[in-house]
Amino acid sequence: ESMVIDRINVKTGEKKRVLDIGCEDSKLKRDTNRFRGHWSGFEVGVNEFVNSDFSIKRPAGYSYLDLNTFRSWNVNINFAQLSIPIIKKRAGLVTGFGLEMNSYSFQGDNNIQINESTGVIEERELEFGYNVRKSKFTTTYLTIPIIFEAQLGKGDRKGSSYISGGVIGGYNIASAIKIKHEVEDEKQKLIERCGDLNINRFRVGLTVRIGHKDKDNNSSGLYATYYLTPLFEKDMGPELHPFAIGFRIDM
Repeated sequence: ESMVIDRINVKTGEKKRVLDIGCEDSKLKRDTNRFRGHWSGFEVGVNEFVNSDFSIKRPAGYSYLDLNTFRSWNVNINFAQLSIPIIKKRAGLVTGFGLEMNSYSFQGDNNIQINESTGVIEERELEFGYNVRKSKFTTTYLTIPIIFEAQLGKGDRKGSSYISGGVIGGYNIASAIKIKHEVEDEKQKLIERCGDLNINRFRVGLTVRIGHKDKDNNSSGLYATYYLTPLFEKDMGPELHPFAIGFRIDM
């Protein structure tokens, strides 16, 4: 039902697997000798902005950009991964593709818009009579990471851990304004597809990640990402840098 053939160097004792048919034990040993990183999976966290001095306090005149942090979500679906070993199963580079979706929910009953005269981002005051339930804007990016990962303990096996860090590049593919409100006790929803909203089309961020694989071979962890590129184009809005912190499930 199964057959394994090893070639053994009689001088050095080095053993190399040359044939493996149907042997689960040998398959397990072979698979754990290669490096496999942790990018592909599902991530969910919270969003915030910081200024260039890393303060979450908005610049003068931009209080309308204050966020309700715990209603501002960061959701990432990382659907493709390539692992490049550097030190066998212990360390390597990880890249791939992902889809990042962000929701920025405002504290006040307002939103943002582009000033028709200057082209600069400004506050959008909602019409009188609106009973605003939720006001936010959303962004969607295609992402590509280049991450260095080190695996601790037993490597990519049960009971092991990993730590990684690197850069993530993003390309903005969509943005929108979404407002849920009531008018004369009637619930309504306003959705406007807004082009780019002066958002930088390309961006680069720094990310760090830690995780652990349990005895059942389930891997999960935490992540944090800070974007070096401001959210808005230069002089087209305040200099705000997005960052996100959250939980991830590895696939």
